Amino acid sequence: MLVLAMLIQITECEISGCVGQLCFPQCNSSSDGGPWYIQEPLYLQWKKWGCQGDCRYQCMVNRETERETLGQAPVKYHGKWPFKRVLGIQEPASVAFSVLNLAMHFHGWLSFFIMIYYKLPLKQDRTAYYEYVGLWHIYGLLSMNSWFWSAVFHSR
Repeated sequence: MLVLAMLIQITECEISGCVGQLCFPQCNSSSDGGPWYIQEPLYLQWKKWGCQGDCRYQCMVNRETERETLGQAPVKYHGKWPFKRVLGIQEPASVAFSVLNLAMHFHGWLSFFIMIYYKLPLKQDRTAYYEYVGLWHIYGLLSMNSWFWSAVFHSR
């Protein structure tokens, strides 16, 4: 029943551009009758913060307010727990911790790079004595890549 009511509210929002009293200007159809997603800037489409995303978020906020007044526990919506947006970020603590992990992995990778190539002696051909330096570089770069995308995921 809750899912059906939410789907109806989202569909109405996508058609009218409004959830209750809150309306989104990017949800209004263009004057030539084109679909709503043509008007959204590309960066909003990539972050999924367009008309559909805003409608889903506002419907989630409305449903959670209703659930709270009824004394019910929060539930997941679209695979995420209901958090309030702060500066356009859905989960600010997760973003902050992901960015801190990225910074620590970068610091560790940079320290390893400096130690191997500037503090330890090198072979005659200017390569490190340690044979698996390349694997550690790949591991460091993959770790930094994963923390970057974790921050992006949690910011949506």
